[in-house]
Amino acid sequence: MTSIILGQYSGGVLKNKGHVTIGVSSEAFQKISSVPHIDPLFESSDDAVWVEPVLCCSVKYMEKNSFGSLRQPVFKGLREDKLPEECVEK
Repeated sequence: MTSIILGQYSGGVLKNKGHVTIGVSSEAFQKISSVPHIDPLFESSDDAVWVEPVLCCSVKYMEKNSFGSLRQPVFKGLREDKLPEECVEK
C-alpha cells in the first residue's frame, strides 16, 4: 500500500495534515518519488521516505479532526498551477 504524507502551510510553517492512500495513481507516485529525499519535517509513525515539499496536490476529504488532520482523504491529483507556499490553511 502506498501512502503520501500531507502537509499544508499555516503561518509560514508546514503542518502535518495526515496521509492519503486512496486515489494515488502510479504516475503521480512516480513523480513524487523522483523528488530529492530529505530528513523528516514532522513526526511520522512509519518508515516514510520524505521528499522536498515542492509539489502540490488536490485532496478531497470529509472534515478535519481536532488536530487538523484530514478525515478520509482522497487524492485527486497533482497541481502544476500552484506553489506549495500558496496552499495555505484557511
